[in-house]
Amino acid sequence: MRSYQYRYILSIEEHRSLSKAAGALFVSQPYLSKLVASIEDELGVVIFDRSRSPLTVTAAGECYLTFIRETLYSELKMKTQIGEIIAHRSGHLTVGIPQTHGSYILPNILKKFRRMYPGIRVTVEEQSNRILMEHLANGTLDLCCLSLPEYPDNFGFEVIKREYILLVMPPEHPLGTRWSKGNYRKPVPLTMEQIKLLREEQFIVLTESQGMGKYARIIFEKYGIRPQIFMETRNIETAYRLAATGTGLTFIPEICTRFSTFEDQPHYFSIGEPPLMRAMAIVYLKEHKLSQAELDFIQIAREAT
Repeated sequence: MRSYQYRYILSIEEHRSLSKAAGALFVSQPYLSKLVASIEDELGVVIFDRSRSPLTVTAAGECYLTFIRETLYSELKMKTQIGEIIAHRSGHLTVGIPQTHGSYILPNILKKFRRMYPGIRVTVEEQSNRILMEHLANGTLDLCCLSLPEYPDNFGFEVIKREYILLVMPPEHPLGTRWSKGNYRKPVPLTMEQIKLLREEQFIVLTESQGMGKYARIIFEKYGIRPQIFMETRNIETAYRLAATGTGLTFIPEICTRFSTFEDQPHYFSIGEPPLMRAMAIVYLKEHKLSQAELDFIQIAREAT
């Protein structure tokens, strides 16, 4: 049935009369009678009790009218979304992302997004979390991909992935086991006794302005670790490769393990029970009404990570 015929049925319900509905719709009463009869024959029920004046809706008719309203609402929603897609076939989307995230997840996201919105030009800004949040707040970025413990009240966010925070130990580290070696998919949890021993270890950490730098300091404080930090860096790949090849310990997000290979695998441990995890999110200003293209970007990011 076409949607205009659904509206004819709703008009009959509204006017409680075939003749009044026909007049309001500028169609003949026999046409409406034939339409109702054909639906009732198809369903095997009576929709309108026409023995009364004004006519009434039967119980089966109420069920059918509910279906009609839901169908028309879905149709309206679909047309609105398609309209927004058409309206945003051209335009500009600015996305902020930390360098680590960009190299790991942007290729898959942008490949699908470009297929869906070939006319939208995407500008990517790779910066530290602090700078990205400043640019998002002043409106020079539309969306940001961030992984922080918390966000300012004026930011909204959509979580696209939750991942382990991993402690990376060199291949020959004495705390390593055969279960922890190379096992980043199901990392072995550190016991409290092992965590206490970390107080004697040397760490490579990211700067405090970066997400993993914040998480590392949260871990140190929570477990009373006063780390021997012998190196602070802004490059998580540098920290990861140094730890994996024998120089200190470091914390990384699970995503860093995607494309890394080593001749001798390092050890991976999760922290705490339940394991400490972080949420990767697409962040935006709450006052900014997300376009359909931006909503689709978020959904693509959720599927691609």
